[in-house]
Amino acid sequence: VDMGNPHIVVVVDSLDEAGERMVSPVSCAEQFPDGVNIELVRVIESRVVEMRVFERGVGETWSCGTGACAVVAAVAGQDRPTTYAVKVRGGALIVTWAEDDHIHLKGPAALVAAGTWTA
Repeated sequence: VDMGNPHIVVVVDSLDEAGERMVSPVSCAEQFPDGVNIELVRVIESRVVEMRVFERGVGETWSCGTGACAVVAAVAGQDRPTTYAVKVRGGALIVTWAEDDHIHLKGPAALVAAGTWTA
């Protein structure tokens, strides 16, 4: 899925069992010389999914906005307009695929650090 950056969405039965063993071979595949973001997703119920995300060059992260949007684009198919709840380690995101084909993301934001940089 192209969200301005590349994503692979893999639907799995268990997020706990999928993890690194599934992600490592895909992230190193020759089809993705610049890397690829990988979302593992488990469908909980209609329009509610749970996601683990492995960002290229970083590894597993608590959340990814473009990843959540890619998951909805992959899972919803032609079912739009639609809204999904995407549960991630960092909280819950709401993704809406609008009738005009735009995807909108809502979620919490929190300041985790503040400081002053002097060079």
